[in-house]
Amino acid sequence: MDKTTFGLGIAALAAAILIHYALTHRSSRSRQKTVLSTGPKTDLDKHFEHAAAFVASAARLSTENKLVLYAFYKQATTGDCTLTKPSAIDFVAKAKWDAWMGIQGMSREEAQKRYLEIVSSVCPNYQYGCEIVEQNADGTSDEESEDDGGNFTIGSHTSQVIVDKTTEEWQVVENEFHFASTGNVHEIMHMLDAHDTDIDKQDEEGRTMLHWAVDRGQTDTAAALLAQGAKVNIQDHGGMTPLHYAVSCEYLPLIDLLMEHGADINVADEDGDTPLTAASSAIQLRMKQHNRLQG
Repeated sequence: MDKTTFGLGIAALAAAILIHYALTHRSSRSRQKTVLSTGPKTDLDKHFEHAAAFVASAARLSTENKLVLYAFYKQATTGDCTLTKPSAIDFVAKAKWDAWMGIQGMSREEAQKRYLEIVSSVCPNYQYGCEIVEQNADGTSDEESEDDGGNFTIGSHTSQVIVDKTTEEWQVVENEFHFASTGNVHEIMHMLDAHDTDIDKQDEEGRTMLHWAVDRGQTDTAAALLAQGAKVNIQDHGGMTPLHYAVSCEYLPLIDLLMEHGADINVADEDGDTPLTAASSAIQLRMKQHNRLQG
């Protein structure tokens, strides 16, 4: 994509700019309910809403990442941009408009998937199902909040801001991990059949396709991978197995699925935590009962 430049264009301007445009958890939930409630919510809808709430409540992001997330959020919740082009001197509004217009025609589902991929990339502590703390992490007040898909503050000492849509944040790498996280079983099977990947290949953090599928709540994908012989107890670089991920998200169908395929509840990660010790008391009881039945 072409690089979009906006701003005053006056090199002498060096005044500090502090413009808050934040999204509270409450307003995020309201907007999503309006747009996404045309039918039963899909797993993708629920995951997208959770990620948006996380970004609104906790995430500290670069200006570039904020604009990327803003664009995908608005496309997912509102559709194509129909707003009047802002004045060139209102460079924050112009930045947001340019970012949103840059993905015109993208489907809601694709925008949701892109949003989730960016959150996963720039928020390493984010996991689907994690607790959302309702607060403005950068100190913004509710009066400074708008509905634009993130807890955003743009701070700058320059008169010009560049949105480079060729950067990594705008790109989607359609590899095996992407397909596992988005539930694209067809593409995974095609890659495996063509010997283009190994079913237990690990990414830079040691996560396999099974880790990604479990972390994203993709039960069918996880089942397909296990049926193809994916290692159920393989550990990432932090020592976590797919069962650790399922327990962290308290996703019962995946916990049951993994245990049916031999997941070990006693494998310790680098902090000494096992899936059993990390689980809630109710899930611990469930896992112990499953072990007894299997034994």
